[in-house]
Amino acid sequence: MLTRGRLVPRQPRAIKRTTRTELRGENIYIAKFIHWNNGAIPMQLRGETIVSVTLLIIKGEMV
Repeated sequence: MLTRGRLVPRQPRAIKRTTRTELRGENIYIAKFIHWNNGAIPMQLRGETIVSVTLLIIKGEMV
């Protein structure tokens, strides 16, 4: 059987073994921080975190 590459994007190593429930509160906090500060992103945030927050916002899971 042939496959056409990955159907699901890879997860960052830090959240690979973390459940969705554990990540939910942290992602919401980071999303609020980015929203209220108009894109002022501290150095501690990495691309993986921003991507996961963006995906949550696109899916409509953010309030």
